[in-house]
Amino acid sequence: MPNLPPLPVVAGLLVTAISLMASAPTAAQITSRTSGPASQTTAGGLITSAEGLSPKVNPEVNETALLISAGQTEKARATIARRLQERPRDPQWRFLRGVLAAQEGQTEAAIVEFESLTQAFPELAEPYNNLAVLHLRQGRTREAREALERAILNRPDYGLAYENLGDLYSRLAREAYTDAARRKGSTAYAPAKRDHLRAMPAGPGQPASR
Repeated sequence: MPNLPPLPVVAGLLVTAISLMASAPTAAQITSRTSGPASQTTAGGLITSAEGLSPKVNPEVNETALLISAGQTEKARATIARRLQERPRDPQWRFLRGVLAAQEGQTEAAIVEFESLTQAFPELAEPYNNLAVLHLRQGRTREAREALERAILNRPDYGLAYENLGDLYSRLAREAYTDAARRKGSTAYAPAKRDHLRAMPAGPGQPASR
């Protein structure tokens, strides 16, 4: 396996939580961070802090990531295109191309980009984490779970992937308890369990779960 440079610290480019549905956000983050302290997020869930950035990350990659977080997408797009023309296989710039696509709402294009990265560099964890968030945008919970489990397999200390997986299971449990409370034969505890999960804290800048 090649000795890959760390991916840039960008991006909670979706909401700070796996936004399974607009009406029921949770707390997972799309990110490119590989180490260091937790990044700061804006009210919209974008990670803007570059704290903990590895000195091995190309400074221009990090600057471009910050441009994406700040909404300066045209300038970021030009830089990404130029660098990928020079180095088509570079995982950092390819990762940012996926981040940019997701930031602009091009979910399927972003999925294609991150899937391509997992095929070229199957040892990386971050593309799998981002794939999970994007699959959940499309309602593909099985694919999201499998992607998060692969991210954790690739990097057992990847706390964010564990958190995202927990958010996914919480979401599914909340929906199951809601369905149970509407049907005959469930116990009197089903509504209380549903309400307990609804009361769980949301991610930074996100409304509480419904």
